[in-house]
Amino acid sequence: MKIKSFVESLNAISPTIDQVEQASWSKGDIITAELAETIRGFYVLEYMDGDKLLGSLDEFINNTSIGNGEIGCINFFSEIVVKGSTYRCFANFNDHYDVCQDITDRKIKYLDVDTFEAEVVCGDFETFLEFLLLLASYNNNIMFSVPLIQDYDSRLKKLVSAGFSVKWLRMLMLQ
Repeated sequence: MKIKSFVESLNAISPTIDQVEQASWSKGDIITAELAETIRGFYVLEYMDGDKLLGSLDEFINNTSIGNGEIGCINFFSEIVVKGSTYRCFANFNDHYDVCQDITDRKIKYLDVDTFEAEVVCGDFETFLEFLLLLASYNNNIMFSVPLIQDYDSRLKKLVSAGFSVKWLRMLMLQ
């Protein structure tokens, strides 16, 4: 998946200002349209034209507004951090696991920050992007009643068939 397409797809499933306002009203809170717009801004990404020859991961971190943002329970770094000589870390989960791309096989792995042990999450960054869309869709549906992304269930099954770790899928979707 191209990064620009990812950003467009993510923004298409982000809550509208009305959905943000309605979600707050249902909890008994009343917010201004300005605050609703600010909250909505946390769920959309900007794509900036830049070097598209960087590779997907680098383009994602460097050419979007994801730096220091989050999707679900995954908090993204503003730049890629190399750990050891093997891992290019770009996000964190629960302050205990870094999300990294293994330099040797390009797989996405979770790296325990205490033990430096790694577990494969999926085979490549493009598969991880697909997961991020599904995670955002799930969270937006729960929090703002945004309809799930088209073919949500079949796309989730396809992720698992492609080798996405069921353990990590459960951990990340249920946070």
